[in-house]
Amino acid sequence: MSSSSDSSDSGWWWLLGVVVAIALAIGGVLLWRNREARARKWRDELARTLPDVRLARDLLDGVPAEPIDPARLEALRSQVGGRAAMLDLVAASAPNGDNRSAAAATALSLRNLMRAIEAEQLLVTDPASAGPDAVAAAGATRVAHADALDDALTKLESAASTGPTTAPTADATRPSDSA
Repeated sequence: MSSSSDSSDSGWWWLLGVVVAIALAIGGVLLWRNREARARKWRDELARTLPDVRLARDLLDGVPAEPIDPARLEALRSQVGGRAAMLDLVAASAPNGDNRSAAAATALSLRNLMRAIEAEQLLVTDPASAGPDAVAAAGATRVAHADALDDALTKLESAASTGPTTAPTADATRPSDSA
């Protein structure tokens, strides 16, 4: 009697093992699909945001290295602030740390370029207090921030097209917030 009891107990364990394995497989597939859907949603959100970010970059690239109207400078601040805030939202919803870092770095680079333009404008609007070396240094800083924005934007666009959708990774060190 004990041998038939052992074989029926063994059968139940096998059945339980199969049910658990099936449940784990279904859970894994659902988790993977959820992660893929989240990544797809993020890429769609980024695709809607990137044209506005590129427009803001192009507006900043078009600012001359000579005094501009304060109303235009305020409009630029507003444009850049709005686009950087959009990138902050994209970063917050990113499916992993690499994409989050790329979006945050682009937002920071956009803000830093705006700060560099503002600093340059302070110098060129009061040429008596600023020497030519200070104006040249401000222009070089502006170019460096424009290049940094282009690099960050390229990385973000790359993340959007080929971004990994696997498990989140640790956030990369963010660039310093210096102008």
